[in-house]
Amino acid sequence: FPMPFCKNQTERQELYENPDYVGVNPNEKDKSIEFVKKYSKNVLLGVKLEKEGQYLYISTMYEVQESKLNRRLYSGRLKEMSVDNVKKI
Repeated sequence: FPMPFCKNQTERQELYENPDYVGVNPNEKDKSIEFVKKYSKNVLLGVKLEKEGQYLYISTMYEVQESKLNRRLYSGRLKEMSVDNVKKI
């Protein structure tokens, strides 16, 4: 899947492994999740669960304007992620 907003493999992985924001599309509850990563542009990656729950797939990817990101944060559609990267012993 081409990801024009991500420059390399590391950025592509970072988008879904360490997003800045995570949310759910209110029109597709229990079927999809949205990841947003802030690069030079805000990138939204939509992931859907296949009907029978057998696999996940990328359904969309696009730039999100700062104003839209702020509205989604204010409405609660997106939540800021804070993940502690703790090295396991």
